[in-house]
Amino acid sequence: FTADWIWKRDTRDGVPATLVVPSTGLHTVHLWMREDGMKVDKILLRTASSSTPPSGLGPAESPRVDVSPPPPPPPGTMAFVESSGQVVIEAQHYDGIVDRSGHSWTVQTAQAGYSGTGYIEATSNDGTTISTNYVTTSPEVIYSVQFSTPGTYYVWIRGAGPTGLDDTLHAGIDGTGPASADQMSGFTADWI
Repeated sequence: FTADWIWKRDTRDGVPATLVVPSTGLHTVHLWMREDGMKVDKILLRTASSSTPPSGLGPAESPRVDVSPPPPPPPGTMAFVESSGQVVIEAQHYDGIVDRSGHSWTVQTAQAGYSGTGYIEATSNDGTTISTNYVTTSPEVIYSVQFSTPGTYYVWIRGAGPTGLDDTLHAGIDGTGPASADQMSGFTADWI
């Protein structure tokens, strides 16, 4: 392992991870732990199929807007806004966390080089791997995104894995874990 954070988009099978956004409107993007200890700094979804990773910290985070109906409902839901086939999310700006199997995604700041105000890490790091039934058994982090461009999005993650046993996660859309974004891996010990 090298000493840098890295942008990755490939699954363990070596194919680019993709999510299909079926329609315009509000959708949720999900990350599930496969291996505890995995760290995520930033998420980039884009329709462009370029295999060139973003450089450095990558693009600036996409704006968020209130997507709740007008009052009288309680305070609204904020959603990231996709524009021109791209949305960028700072990992620590999630909308929900679901703890499962004795693990959680937690906001951290100990490892230098992250963008924004921190990153998330699948904790506790005790060697756990969740490869099957992860949608219902693995800790989950949820992001709301307002899409104006339906279609296939390539998933890029800026992340780090302390070892080869801490470098994999699953991604999904609207609570589903499609095979096209299963087991994103190959992260190094530090950010690139």
